[in-house]
Amino acid sequence: MNNNTKPTVYGLIPARGGSQGIKNKNLRNLGGIPLIYHIINTAKTVTLFDSIIVSTEDDRIAQSVEEQGVRVLRHDQSLSTNSSPSFLVVKNFLKIFQKDEKPPEIIVTMRATSPFCEPHYIDKAINALINNQKADSAISVVKAPFEPIHAFKINQDGSLNYIFSDIEHPKYPQQRQSHTHTYVRNGAFYATRTDVIENNSLWGTQILPIVMPKERSLNINDELDFIFAEFLLSNGYLNDQSKHK
Repeated sequence: MNNNTKPTVYGLIPARGGSQGIKNKNLRNLGGIPLIYHIINTAKTVTLFDSIIVSTEDDRIAQSVEEQGVRVLRHDQSLSTNSSPSFLVVKNFLKIFQKDEKPPEIIVTMRATSPFCEPHYIDKAINALINNQKADSAISVVKAPFEPIHAFKINQDGSLNYIFSDIEHPKYPQQRQSHTHTYVRNGAFYATRTDVIENNSLWGTQILPIVMPKERSLNINDELDFIFAEFLLSNGYLNDQSKHK
């Protein structure tokens, strides 16, 4: 890629029709519009996208997405089972483009189940890759609710042990302010160089973090998540930053 030119960047939204937790989840209304429309509306306002594509096996999703003026790529039903990782959809997308069209240099994989992601986070990720040629990806993360090194596992006898037993652990609860900041993937998006995906990874080894607040990091997987999402919308929580400083 020439450092003086913008790379081609495609936004990809995998969207399957079936859902183990919620029936027709991607088409269920949230805040008055189908869930998938939230991430589509976000993608439409990302300034650095050259194209937006939804990949699905479902006729209803395809029709609904096309009504929004977004291109649809059909993938096989085998890529949309409960046990199929969404990365296979990304690989399939790239395979088709390598065969029929010129593939983009950066692919941003977005999740329909992350409705509160804002476009400036995605633009920030793309710019981070443009400005750091050594980076493989830039992905959305959120502060971990606890320090993972202090996590427990339940043994076969029912007792607890620290997963990381070779380090010193506190003997009593600590103040939250004393914790070091650790981060986890929130699943909202992955901005990845195409050659990294070709090597069977969605983020590679040189990863840049795009930190999002927890209220923007909600990932809808079950009914409780939907209820909480409606609560955030109806109470204006996403607009009033003073409530979560």
